[in-house]
Amino acid sequence: MKLPGVLGARGRTAILAPLAALAAGCMTQDKVVPAINEVNQVFRNQYESILAQKGTRVFALPRGRTFAGVRAATSTAFSNRSQPSGRSSTSLMSAGF
Repeated sequence: MKLPGVLGARGRTAILAPLAALAAGCMTQDKVVPAINEVNQVFRNQYESILAQKGTRVFALPRGRTFAGVRAATSTAFSNRSQPSGRSSTSLMSAGF
């Protein structure tokens, strides 16, 4: 599985190892939360390292264009999620965001 360049081999391992163990059924709820927290910490450390190396960027765009782009990205990201009852969750676009 190839993930975007943000994660190195260690990052992929940190993400995929707990997921593989969970899929195998050998993890209990008491182990799942710390494993997810560890994955998040590894990602956060790598992300902050990239920001320290490359810095942040600012793009001067009109507010309407920026909002339209964020709205499109988030509506597709959240539109395919389902709630436990089987109903589709409300996307940010239909929620008025």
